Order: sequence, then structure tokens, then C-alpha cells
Amino acid sequence: MKYSEFVSQIFQSNFERLKPFHSLLKNHRAVIAYSGGKDSSLLAHFYQYLFLNSYCPEPILFHLNHLIRDNFLQEEEIHLEMKNFSSQTFLKKKIFPNFQNV
Repeated sequence: MKYSEFVSQIFQSNFERLKPFHSLLKNHRAVIAYSGGKDSSLLAHFYQYLFLNSYCPEPILFHLNHLIRDNFLQEEEIHLEMKNFSSQTFLKKKIFPNFQNV
């Protein structure tokens, strides 16, 4: 993915602000909890920018479906979005008994 000059400048500026953590970013793979919302999408874009510029390893995106509601279509959309950010993605479905009684 190619980012506009404006977005690249913002991401680069933020990367520079993280200077004390550059070795951590470079030497450890991030696992991003991805919901498909604005916050996790922005974080995934930022890490993709870092990866494309060789500042960090490719991040792992993880999505947990709590199975609280029937959201098969939303889950498919989230999975497709995740594939745009990383080749390493994981979807997990987990039933939490306490949520079923609510």
C-alpha cells in the first residue's frame, strides 16, 4: 500500500517521537488486537507503514469474535481488511459463558 505524502509525514513524525523505542520496534514483532474500528485500523496502518519502511517486522493482527451476536458478514469484512494489513492474521472464536446470560 502506498501512503500519500501527507500521511507518510504524519507517520514518520510519530515514528521519530518513538525514538526511545526504536530498538524494541525493530527487534520484536507486534501483535495488534484488530476490531475493524477506527482505532485499531489506524494502528494497523501505522504498523504497516513501519513495516514497509523496514522499521519493524510485519505485525500480527488478531481478531477475537466473542460470539455475542450473529455477525458472520462483519467477520468476513474484518478478515478481508486484516489481509490488507498483514499476511499474518488470526481469527479466533470464543464463547464466554457469562455473556450468554446477559
